[in-house]
Amino acid sequence: MLTQLIGAMLNVKTLIFAIIAFLVCRNAYLYFYNERQAEELQQLRQETQLAINRLDHFVEQQQQLNKAIEQLEQYKHEQQQQTEHTLNDEKNKNWSDQPVPSGVVELLTK
Repeated sequence: MLTQLIGAMLNVKTLIFAIIAFLVCRNAYLYFYNERQAEELQQLRQETQLAINRLDHFVEQQQQLNKAIEQLEQYKHEQQQQTEHTLNDEKNKNWSDQPVPSGVVELLTK
């Protein structure tokens, strides 16, 4: 009977040791898994910040381009108005036997 009791106690000790060993291994695995996840998260944060910076730069460039387009449109409109004014001016309509009118000269030299 004593041998059976000792045998049962050894089996319980072995079982407890196996459970503790399993829990230690599981804890180590989870620790390293969490470390790897934290590194990946940090890398994703850096990549996200880089993408945000690139997007901000793109928006800045787009605003500059829109401003340049607006300026060109304004310049085009002014040139069209000057051209129409010059062409509609009565003194510029028939000057084949006279010197070129100053308004036409200005228009041609631009």
